[in-house]
Amino acid sequence: MRVPPRCAPPGAAAFGRTPVTASVDGQTWQTSVWRDTKLACTLLAVPARVRGEKGDGDLVEVTLRPRSSG
Repeated sequence: MRVPPRCAPPGAAAFGRTPVTASVDGQTWQTSVWRDTKLACTLLAVPARVRGEKGDGDLVEVTLRPRSSG
């Protein structure tokens, strides 16, 4: 999923990745977002277990909290 620029966490760790705690519709997990230079955006991969029956265009509530990379 593309992260709107106003919501993307600042900074990036190695390989353009920023460690975050992500939550989608109340399901939380530790992951990273990354800057895609070809698409000029920040991306969040959402696992199938979190997506469930959701598809393109469905509304979801997303929370991203930066966390330490160390």
